[in-house]
Amino acid sequence: MATMRFVACAAASFALVAVAALSAADCDESCQAEDELINDMRTELLQVDVNWRDKVLAQSAPGGYQKAFLNLLHTRYERTLAAIASEASATDGPVDCEQYPMFCNPRVNCAGKPLTTAERQSLSKTLSTATGHPNPRSWCLIYPLHAMSLQKCILEGNMTAYAQECYIAQEKLHLVEADAVYCFAADLCNNTEVTSNTTSAEAEAICDRNFGHSNWTSIGWKDFEDMLGRATQLLSNYKQANLTDYELWAIARRESSISAQVGCAMGNYRCDVFYCKQNFCNNDHWRTKYGNLSWTPQ
Repeated sequence: MATMRFVACAAASFALVAVAALSAADCDESCQAEDELINDMRTELLQVDVNWRDKVLAQSAPGGYQKAFLNLLHTRYERTLAAIASEASATDGPVDCEQYPMFCNPRVNCAGKPLTTAERQSLSKTLSTATGHPNPRSWCLIYPLHAMSLQKCILEGNMTAYAQECYIAQEKLHLVEADAVYCFAADLCNNTEVTSNTTSAEAEAICDRNFGHSNWTSIGWKDFEDMLGRATQLLSNYKQANLTDYELWAIARRESSISAQVGCAMGNYRCDVFYCKQNFCNNDHWRTKYGNLSWTPQ
């Protein structure tokens, strides 16, 4: 259940990769847009102090950092895509309220009010509510995945239990290291506002400050799916794109931001931040290995 883990255990599941530049003949409009993104990113990077670039490259983990980083992400994305495929049929059947009572909670109500085709199409474009708030109904899209996350984070607001149980689940799936990468690359470890007592309303305000209200409230499920596709393309073609570790870092930060904003729209952003802070951000091992991913250019 924790395998797909987008809205659970550090939404990292879908956010840490950059986009490969493919030839125009092989690209559709989306791919060409990503080519433009890479070019824009490179232009922006040229404006950053070269000493900072050298610092990033010098302190990258030894032993072929770029390759190790991408291989780690590849494992995550393969499992994510496999989980989506294996659970796709389950979302078409009736909701089992006995086995998954959290999906039948009135705040979510996946059984009493199944998602209509129109509602699914709407969530594909915008996950948040029409009034611009986190949308518990969006969790019906991933039924029966992440039942524990829905229960502990969204319904109970128990971030301590969420952080503990997520770590245990990810450890069994051998995805702890991938989560560590996400926590630093998504800048969650630099968040000093989220605590175990942070309310939903306070989390919304934090999302507004970090991403802009109009940005996270306009994120849709398709944005997440498109990101998975771009991740797969990059893992297959990153050598052709001739991207440096530094450039991969910069584009990965953009991609991870999309994932974090989906967490805002679905209501689990505060829980993911707390999960990271409890398990990775202050851990010397993980800080030494991936802390450089959270550096901000000066």
